[in-house]
Amino acid sequence: MHRTTLLAALSAAFGLAAAPVLGLETYQLLIGASGHPQIEAVAALPAGNGDVYHVLSADLVSGGCSGPRCVVVMKVSDGPDPLQSVIVPVPFESVAAAAIDASGRVVIVGTAGNGGTGRDFRVVRLLPTLGNDPAFGAAGSGVRDIDFAAIGRTGRNDDVATAVAISPLGEIVVVGQVDRTAPDDTDFGVARLRASDGGLDVGFGQGVGLRAVHFDLAANARLDAPRAVAVDGAGRITVAGVATDGAAASQRVAITRLLATGGYDTTLCNDGCLFNNYPTIRNGRQVFYFGANNTHADEVAALALNGDGTRFVVAGHRDANPEPNSQRKAYFAQFSAAGELQREVGGYIDTTNAANDAQYRGARFLPGSPDRLLLAGSFLGGSAHFVQRFGASGNAADPGFGSCGPASGVLCVGEAEVRVRALHIDGQGRGLVAFDTTHLGARVYRAYIVSLADGDRIFGNGFEP
Repeated sequence: MHRTTLLAALSAAFGLAAAPVLGLETYQLLIGASGHPQIEAVAALPAGNGDVYHVLSADLVSGGCSGPRCVVVMKVSDGPDPLQSVIVPVPFESVAAAAIDASGRVVIVGTAGNGGTGRDFRVVRLLPTLGNDPAFGAAGSGVRDIDFAAIGRTGRNDDVATAVAISPLGEIVVVGQVDRTAPDDTDFGVARLRASDGGLDVGFGQGVGLRAVHFDLAANARLDAPRAVAVDGAGRITVAGVATDGAAASQRVAITRLLATGGYDTTLCNDGCLFNNYPTIRNGRQVFYFGANNTHADEVAALALNGDGTRFVVAGHRDANPEPNSQRKAYFAQFSAAGELQREVGGYIDTTNAANDAQYRGARFLPGSPDRLLLAGSFLGGSAHFVQRFGASGNAADPGFGSCGPASGVLCVGEAEVRVRALHIDGQGRGLVAFDTTHLGARVYRAYIVSLADGDRIFGNGFEP
């Protein structure tokens, strides 16, 4: 869409305004009489017809939903109605992620109170027109809440959704952290919903559409929490997150892969992989830590599968402890389908300023070249976000992709306290990065969507004109 057309459409829409910043489109929510609500970008979702759905989360919106968090979806297209927007009238306690299926329906997941002392997963599906999907949820409500008490995960009955993926058959796979009966004991929770109506798929898991996976690395702290999920062409579900090793006082990378039926895929890590620190975690589960020092803590934010299912990448960061100031280093690890480590890349993105510690927040393999990788992340101590592209092999980013100060192969976009939320690839092989930013002092909250360059081309600044 031409920039002036988009800006005019945004300024004419309810409560939405836009202004060009650094040559990028900028969306700012201006809803309600109380001033600027706090905005978080959730995702920028490319549809097969070229439309893009921008999903944002905002605090209580006047006339929108009863809060505490509301969802705003903006559909941007090249048609006669270039911008459509809706405030989803369904309240969330938190909004975690969004995905789009092959029919252009937008799926939004988060967490909602269950009327008691705990919380449940909440799933909403919208039609491509942004209307409620009457085929989805109870009595055509367009909403489905998921409670893992059905498989004995009671405890505080506190289930928190963190990620979503769509299977090749259109099934909706939602993951999150679910309680067990004992205190300080949580598992990976996986739910699969039917594409037709959003009901729990009884052909998955324990006959009720639900599955729980535990790692339990130490007796005194069994906190397992998934962060990302992906589904391959065979319907296998890969989940990546973290597991707490209480004995080592550290948090580890934890990975599981389930068959389409919900059972463990024992081809993952069936010989102990390369990590003997946790020799009993195998046959469908895997534990890993970034770097050579096992005293630090790891965090996972992204998971990517390549096109033919032979490789996957887990990305996030590690605390630099016991190094000075406990800065964080961005890390990703690439594994074969069997769980064997193929390459691991990590460190300070800005090598001249360790205060600009960084974390990867999104990772995607580029279409047409299964091993080429696009990553997006944020500087925690700086004022920018960054994008990198890696080739099929080696540990160095593509030096022609961009430059961020002295760092070769790093493309930076400057704004204050940028928080990258998601990375997606559209049908033309371009990356869409959703991120939000805080302007200190003025306390203006914005959500930015950036269209990156075609992965097969190199621009001087890495962005499309």
